[in-house]
Amino acid sequence: MRFRVSISGLDAQDALLKLKRSAEIQLLRDFKQFERARDKLQVAVAHSPQDFDLVYELAMVNEKLGD
Repeated sequence: MRFRVSISGLDAQDALLKLKRSAEIQLLRDFKQFERARDKLQVAVAHSPQDFDLVYELAMVNEKLGD
């Protein structure tokens, strides 16, 4: 039998994917790979436009790029 764990309305798999995406984007930003971070964030925002943390991160990366 398989059980699902809920974390703030997300199941465990969704929560892990979100955590992985956030870590990857943070690493890209840390290594000044702003274009790649922007690309990842644009895909993430298109998938979850209601996630204001992603929208904010995208705005910060765009600011770094001068957009």
